[in-house]
Amino acid sequence: MRWQRSWTNEYLISIFRVWAVISWDMSICRTVLAVLIYLGGDFCGKESSIKDYEVSGVQIMYNFLSAILLKTRFEHQAKVDNLTGLFNSAKIKEKVSIQVKRFERKPNSVACIPHGHIQGDLVLKNVGQILSDSMRSVFDVAGRYGGEEFLLIFDGTDEKQAFKIVERLRKTIEITRFSRTDKAETILKSKYLDIAMSFGIAMLDKNSQIENATDWIARADTALYQSKNNGRNQTRIFY
Repeated sequence: MRWQRSWTNEYLISIFRVWAVISWDMSICRTVLAVLIYLGGDFCGKESSIKDYEVSGVQIMYNFLSAILLKTRFEHQAKVDNLTGLFNSAKIKEKVSIQVKRFERKPNSVACIPHGHIQGDLVLKNVGQILSDSMRSVFDVAGRYGGEEFLLIFDGTDEKQAFKIVERLRKTIEITRFSRTDKAETILKSKYLDIAMSFGIAMLDKNSQIENATDWIARADTALYQSKNNGRNQTRIFY
């Protein structure tokens, strides 16, 4: 009986590891939690032998959850930038296109896309984390557009509101102490980088005459280069 219980326990641990990795999908969490509760009842309950059909059920569920894990990983990798944890270039462009199509249905709505550029690629991951943390409270979508460039989408926000938000974000990045690393990517003690980030903002509304996502991004890009050409570390709005 001890062997049987130990064997079942190994599957419990394995299933829990699967749950930990795919915990961002709440529907999967509920499924796995139900499995854990069911198996936990057998493992922690009264003394009783484990039936063959129970063992087979655990094996089937374990294989099923492993398949879900692989599928979820592939889907996650297809849309997320590995370095920053934000949407990758393809996904953020898709989000911009969706926003434009949504505007076609609701022409009285407004939205802005700040387009940002940082100086120095050693801090992309840290900047991505700052953007990700801000995304939960002040804007809707963030993605790495390519290289050192990022795109943000503010839904229901005009350019003045977006400017205030982006300026706060820019100043946060400006005062953040980013660790310096050597060529082996080892963090150097008491060595820090001063990072600046330039932004360009373009608004989508009924007067903007934007026809597609490419046009919208191009306007934000124009404003971004105005920021860079006028001294960097600033925010400009496309007019």
